[in-house]
Amino acid sequence: GKAVRWRQCYAEIIMNRITIAAVFAIVAWMAPLATAQATWRNLRFGMTETEAKVVLGADAHRPTKEQQSNDSVAYCGWVVSINVETVPGIAYIEFDRATKRLHNLFLSLQFKTLATDMDKTLSAAAIVTSLENKYGTPFRKDDKDDNEMTQYITWRVQDQVIKYSIIRVQGIPDLIVISYEPPSGIKDL
Repeated sequence: GKAVRWRQCYAEIIMNRITIAAVFAIVAWMAPLATAQATWRNLRFGMTETEAKVVLGADAHRPTKEQQSNDSVAYCGWVVSINVETVPGIAYIEFDRATKRLHNLFLSLQFKTLATDMDKTLSAAAIVTSLENKYGTPFRKDDKDDNEMTQYITWRVQDQVIKYSIIRVQGIPDLIVISYEPPSGIKDL
């Protein structure tokens, strides 16, 4: 009587604890997936190439041989032609070689097709303003003292780091690279 009820009660307690522990384990495992902040064009770090292609749609194409990287850690899985504040460029979507998951991405914007130096300067300023409006005050702003040839701005937002780099030739914007990476991929933060 009592011993059987006690064993049943004890078994129920154990099962409830196992069930609660399993629920907590599942929630803890899924939490990073559920809270991962969308980055550029709603991509999320850790996506597979197939998942990224679905998000990017018909805009995504396989990179040419010249667009592939020799990086031992990541490879370019998709490229997307872009236009940011009238500046044309290419987005490179990179995946970890070992896990085949979204590792980082960067936008390369070249000012060659813009007509005037003023257009280039205004577009570069508009890009920074757009990033500040989206991500707030930069975490770091490094203006290099080399006749304003380079500038680096870094934002740290939830689970990503956005790095903006501009190269100027004779003070006129020539190239902007904007990278999006998870904080674990940035060594100098």
